[in-house]
Amino acid sequence: MSAYESRFSNYIGLVRSGRALTAEGEETIASDADGLPEYRYQGVRAHFYGLEASGTLRLWGESGVLSAVSKTAGADSVLDLLLRGDLVHASNQDTGEPLPRIAPMRLGASLAYAQGPWRLQLGFDHSAAQNRVPEGDRATDAYTLWNAALTWRTTAQFGSSHSNLLWYARVDNLTNHLAYSATSILTTTAFPNAPLPGRSLKVGLQATF
Repeated sequence: MSAYESRFSNYIGLVRSGRALTAEGEETIASDADGLPEYRYQGVRAHFYGLEASGTLRLWGESGVLSAVSKTAGADSVLDLLLRGDLVHASNQDTGEPLPRIAPMRLGASLAYAQGPWRLQLGFDHSAAQNRVPEGDRATDAYTLWNAALTWRTTAQFGSSHSNLLWYARVDNLTNHLAYSATSILTTTAFPNAPLPGRSLKVGLQATF
């Protein structure tokens, strides 16, 4: 676990200018419904502080907390509980508003089972609602995304050299949940047409020479 605090005298951010552009390219006020809001990269005084934490708890296997289960699970099998979380608070000290597109509090956990060359993992990542946004930006609701992965490690020989091969299949957003990212500008400028990806399957091979 770690805690941090950072102060920037010239943090570069993409900040809403308060102006907008019409279809004809003319400037207008940002509240004009027919205008496209203008954003500008500019340096601001910023203050960040937060927490980050991660850890692994061996449930069974060598030194596992469930020693009784370990005796019947197989000598080469292990089950781990992976935990993670982070929290950040970021402010624009020039305006007194929150900085835009800052990640909300996030918590996650996964169960990872491994036996020999096989590894199976199932877990979730939860993002809290992000309501600390500057004027004109869109707040986001809380959401939880589930994911699963299966991998198999093996070796192969190519000529005189050996290679490590990792075959993998991964499913993200198992429940096909509709969610929006607090860190994407498209959540504000293209809502509701730019959600996070829905359910997806990735299959591949990674070779290490």
